[in-house]
Amino acid sequence: DIETHFNLTQQLQPEEELTVYDFEAQDEELFDKNRFFKKYHSYSTYLKLLRHWSKKYPKYVEYDHSIGKSVEGRNIVGFRISNFRARNLKQKIWFNSGQHAREWVGPASQFFIMSNLLRLAEDDKHMPELLINYEFVFTPFSNPDGFEYARTKDRLWRKNRKRNYDGSYGVDLNRNWDDHWNVVGGSKDPSDETYVGTGPFSEAETKAISDYILKQGDLLLALTSILMVN
Repeated sequence: DIETHFNLTQQLQPEEELTVYDFEAQDEELFDKNRFFKKYHSYSTYLKLLRHWSKKYPKYVEYDHSIGKSVEGRNIVGFRISNFRARNLKQKIWFNSGQHAREWVGPASQFFIMSNLLRLAEDDKHMPELLINYEFVFTPFSNPDGFEYARTKDRLWRKNRKRNYDGSYGVDLNRNWDDHWNVVGGSKDPSDETYVGTGPFSEAETKAISDYILKQGDLLLALTSILMVN
């Protein structure tokens, strides 16, 4: 439930060392004991889990392993959960997170939701009906470069890792979308944390996610994390 989910994310702590799990051998034990969700992990570790899920749940998963590249060349991924063998028209719900590099709870929460959807898909009597009628679309890492930079170099880093014309780094991806671009709450100063970029979708990350979501058609609901846990 929501209270349990909130309490769990509040307890998450950064991973002290880069740990790459052998999910093929260890995932059942890890998830049964809830070990994985007691700490934050690296971008590469999270992607290993997505690959594992795509193999374990082929009926319910479509893994788009690269919908575009970040400034530093990391894959921006899409992950969709539904009953894809049912050919009916489904309503789509989009979860987006990680635009601000330091907000690690966003991607972690998405993985927690994905884990529970997949775990219940074959066990819960109501879940199959839900997945026949709905498709859940996840873009957990909107800013993979910034996420890794915040994880390994600067815990409070916010922007992406684009080198700006003045020698500073980063654009606030949450302020780089075309809707109301540079109207309020942003800055034209490249060194500012809320720098909006040179124009709408000037950044590879926002453009890739926008193109991906437009291909999904109409969305019933879009959810974006704005929470931060230190």
